[in-house]
Amino acid sequence: FDNTTGTHSDGLQTDDQFNMWNGSLSQYNWKLLGKKEMYIPYDSYALERDGLAPRQIVRAHHINQSLARYELHRVWVVQATLKKGIRDMFSKQVFYLDEDSWNIALADWYDDRGDLWRVGQGYLKDFYDIPSTSYALYTINDLTSGRYIAMNIVSGIPSKAEKYPDAMFTPANLRRVGFR
Repeated sequence: FDNTTGTHSDGLQTDDQFNMWNGSLSQYNWKLLGKKEMYIPYDSYALERDGLAPRQIVRAHHINQSLARYELHRVWVVQATLKKGIRDMFSKQVFYLDEDSWNIALADWYDDRGDLWRVGQGYLKDFYDIPSTSYALYTINDLTSGRYIAMNIVSGIPSKAEKYPDAMFTPANLRRVGFR
């Protein structure tokens, strides 16, 4: 069994599900099922609105849907089926990758009986200062227990990130502070 329970997840997330997928590619047979249009979480800026506390996001069975936004997007559907002789929590995984950003927007995880067990939603937004598209947060819902986890909530949490001067990253400075 290769899944390790994710830190602070109460068993609702494995390390393989970090940021929707972080697993070993070699354990699964991969198949591209095609492209289709779906409503996916997108432009999720309201989930990181200034002054928003985590308790305003988290609700009993799902996040506060008045803060969620969905758009019709083209997605690539990719299926991962567990290889014979390999043990894992999930016998099959289906990922829906946003065609524009190539991030996983939605995921379905199946148990060893082939039943849909968990579903994930990655609430995508553009990070213009990086530039990149990533998750404002993501959720994993366990359909058997009725519980869910919301990961990467940063609203209401003071940032400890420092703004470093551009001069810090010049080749000359990196040679000066670097070591071998």
